[in-house]
Amino acid sequence: DSALMRESNIAVQEMVNGCLCCVLVGQMKSALLELRDKYQPHRIIIETSGSAFPAPIAWQIREMADEGFRLDSIVTVVDCVNFTGYEDTSYTAKMQAQYTDLILLNKHHLVS
Repeated sequence: DSALMRESNIAVQEMVNGCLCCVLVGQMKSALLELRDKYQPHRIIIETSGSAFPAPIAWQIREMADEGFRLDSIVTVVDCVNFTGYEDTSYTAKMQAQYTDLILLNKHHLVS
């Protein structure tokens, strides 16, 4: 995904040593402030892993309102081909569904 974004001349900051929710617990604020100060973006999109809980990230961004940050929405992308069976057993899937503003169904044309 980051290679595609770079081809479109969009600034990408990758966290290669783990996901944002795990590696940067307690450091997300400084990372976002650094991105803001370095690039002055109009929007920052955070793509987490499929096993991430959105609530702690959302809470931390809401806490940064005084620094000019605003949480616009939480989007969950569901892989329809591989989702069967997880919807009833996955705690993470339930938490993501509870805290999302929009659910996008990917690969829906491949399932019946």
